[in-house]
Formats: sequence, C-alpha cells, structure tokens
Amino acid sequence: IYSYPNVDISSFVNKEHAIVYSWMIQNMVRVFGEKYLGTVYTIGGGIGLMGAMLLDTKLRIENIRNLDINGTCKFLADEMMKKEVLDDWKFKASTQDLFDVDYAENNLEITLPNGSISKAFKEIPGLVINTNVSLLQNQDDWYDMLPDTRRIVLIGEAGDIDIHRPFSSSQAFNNAFKMTFEQYTGVITVGKKQYFMKIGLK
Repeated sequence: IYSYPNVDISSFVNKEHAIVYSWMIQNMVRVFGEKYLGTVYTIGGGIGLMGAMLLDTKLRIENIRNLDINGTCKFLADEMMKKEVLDDWKFKASTQDLFDVDYAENNLEITLPNGSISKAFKEIPGLVINTNVSLLQNQDDWYDMLPDTRRIVLIGEAGDIDIHRPFSSSQAFNNAFKMTFEQYTGVITVGKKQYFMKIGLK
C-alpha cells in the first residue's frame, strides 16, 4: 500500500467490508470444514482483503484468483499479498470482467510486472465468491454462466441508491439465486445496511 501513496483505498476496503467478510468466512469455515475447495475465484475482490482473510483460515484452498474490473486493484492486491504472489501464485490478482470469465474452465492470462502477458493457462474454479451481486444490472445473465453444482458464495444488499438491484428481503434474495443444494442462508445488519448471503452448490 505504501508503494501507492496517492491512491485512496477507502473505496476498496472499510470497516463495513471487514465485518461482512468476517461473517462470510465464519460461515464458510462452518459449512465447508475440511472439504478441498481448490482454486477460489473472488469476483470483485478489490485490493485483496477477502483473499488475505481466506488464506488466514484452515480452509483447504489451493490458490486464490482475485478478479476485479478496476485495474488499480490488481497492483494494490499483488503488492499487499506479495509473499503469496511469490509462492507459486498462491494468490494472484487479475484485471478481468466477470462476464469474460469461463466458470467451467477459465483461460487465465496475467499481466506481468514488465507489462507483458503471461502464457494463458486453464484452471477450474472450485469455488466462486461474489459479494457484490447487487451491483449487477444483469444478475441473471451472470448467474446463468455458472456451471451447475459449482460451489458458490453470494452476498447481496437491501435497498440503496448506489446499487442496481437491491433485494427487498432475504426471501427475495434466495429466490433470485436458486441452488441445487443450499448449505447456508443468512442475514446481517451492519450500520444501516442489511446484507443477505447464500452458500451452496448451484
């Protein structure tokens, strides 16, 4: 972070995010236990706070791909997680639109420090996390891209002028994202905001 003193990180991480992520991870640990999760895709992962918190648990994670459409996030995330980046890409950030991801078997290319593009390699996301589904105007189109039975964690919000698709209730959120196997549904209130979460298999 100190390498980018002119960047305002308040839009990427705040106390509210930390509380929501902690709630999410506590329930992930309870639901998944010692199950092998493989490669985890954090959609809209920002500067990597979520990834750092995930790697600080006993969850059986092979590696984390921190995907965000904001190019600034990649550099901040990789800087913050430099040790994990150097550990055979245990953590690696990438600038990528969530609609360009192949959630069945993704063809990943990474911009390297010298500006060149890495050789593309294929990997299967074992778990997809999206904590920003309320920011999507076309949630249904994105959800349809996820393969059936893929492990997923989704978080949406109640009404707010800054989000495209607020949810009126926990039931409305649950109905929007049908799963073949629901392992957790819950609600948390942080300040004046209400968040809904589902964990399970699509």
